[in-house]
Amino acid sequence: MSFDLITAVNNKLNASIYKTDEEFRNIYAGLNKFFEYNRGELIQIELRLDKLEQNVNLLTWQNSVEFLTLNGTPYSFLSDAGKIACIARDFYDITKGNWNTKELLLLKAAMSQIGLQPTQSIDYLHTVKELIYTDEFKTKLLGSNHIKEVRRPDVFISLGLINKIEKLNNSEKYIVSSLKHSFNCKGVESSEEEIIDELLSNFMIHNIKINPQVQVNSYDFIVDMLFNLKAIEDIHIPGKEKENEHFIGDIDDPLQHAISLFLRHKNKDAFKVFKKLADEGDGRAEYIVGLYYMNGYNTVKCNNETKNTYWNMAIQNMDVLSIFRWYIDNNQDSPSNPVYKMYESKLKKLIDSNNVFAKDLYANHLHRTSKETEDIKQSFSLAMEAADNGLLDAQNRVGYIYFNGYSSKIVGNH
Repeated sequence: MSFDLITAVNNKLNASIYKTDEEFRNIYAGLNKFFEYNRGELIQIELRLDKLEQNVNLLTWQNSVEFLTLNGTPYSFLSDAGKIACIARDFYDITKGNWNTKELLLLKAAMSQIGLQPTQSIDYLHTVKELIYTDEFKTKLLGSNHIKEVRRPDVFISLGLINKIEKLNNSEKYIVSSLKHSFNCKGVESSEEEIIDELLSNFMIHNIKINPQVQVNSYDFIVDMLFNLKAIEDIHIPGKEKENEHFIGDIDDPLQHAISLFLRHKNKDAFKVFKKLADEGDGRAEYIVGLYYMNGYNTVKCNNETKNTYWNMAIQNMDVLSIFRWYIDNNQDSPSNPVYKMYESKLKKLIDSNNVFAKDLYANHLHRTSKETEDIKQSFSLAMEAADNGLLDAQNRVGYIYFNGYSSKIVGNH
C-alpha cells in the first residue's frame, strides 16, 4: 500500500465514522487506528529507504569516480583545483546537502581514486583563485548560484575570498586600475594581477584573519568547501535564508540592504533607501544621509547645514556613530571624560561586529589625534579593513596613503 492510498482510505474512514450504527462505528474506528499506525510506519520506512538509497549512491559514486569526466576530461587528469571542484559538487549533489561524519569519510577513498591524496598540502588562496578563474571549475562548483555580499568572511572563508575576487574583477576593478595608474606615475611597474594578489593578501590578513600563505590538506579544504556550498544553497531555499542572513547577503533588512548597495558603490540606489529610513526616524540611516551631504558621493550636493540637521536627528535617536562623531568634532574626546569613554567603548563594540562605518570613524579619529606608533598602525589597519569591505571614504584614505608612500612608514613595504 502506498502513502497516498492509505491517506485516502483513512480520510474516507474519518468521514464515515459518524454513521449511526454503533457496531459499524466501532469497526471503522479500529480500522482508522490501524491505518494511522501504518501510515506512520510507512513514512519511517520511506525515510530509511531514502537514506539507504543515498548511501548506495555514495558507494557507487566512490567506486566509479575514476571513470567520471568533466567536459570530456577524466577527473584524474584535472588539476588539483579541478578535482576538488568535481569531488565537492558531486558529493553535495548526492547527499543533497545533508551528510554525516561516516559519509564525509567516504570522500577520502574517492579522492585517492583520482590521484588527490587527502593529506596532500595545497595553497588555500591559489586554489580558490584557480577555482574562480577557470570557468569550467567555477561552473561545476557553483552552478548558477550567485554569491551575495559576504558579511562575515572570517566565518565563510571560501565564499569571502570568492566574493572578493569577483568584486576586484568587476565592481571594484576601478580600485585596481587606480592603483596601477598611481604606481606607474611613481615609476613602479605593476600588473593588475599583482595588485589584485596584494589586495587579496591584505583582505585575508585584515578581514579573514588568516595567513595569505596558509597551506591546508586537500581533504580539509573540500570539507570546508562543502560547508560553504551549503551556505550558498540555503540562501536560495525559502525559509532557510534566515539562518545565514547575518553572514551572507541582504534578505529582508532594508538598512542592511542599503548598506550593501552603498558598499558596492551603488550610491544613488542606496541613498533612496537611506533617505526613506531616515525620514522614518532610523538613527543609523540619518547618520549615513549626513555623510552623503558631507561627501556628495555623486548623488547629492554637499550641504553642511543639511548634514548637521541629519546628524543632530541621529544624536536624538541615540545613534552611537553620530554621538561619537559629535564628541570628537567638538573636542570633547578627553580620556578623562566618562561619557566620551562610554561611547568610545560602544564604538569599539561596533568595530568588533565588523561595522565598517565605525572602523573608518575610529581610524580617522586615531589618525588625527594620536602620534603613537601603535595608534597610527591601528588607524591604518582599521582603514584597510573598511576599504576592503567597500567603504569609499576608507578606500580614498588608503589610496592616499599608498600614493604618497606613507604605507612603508606605517606597516612596512607593500
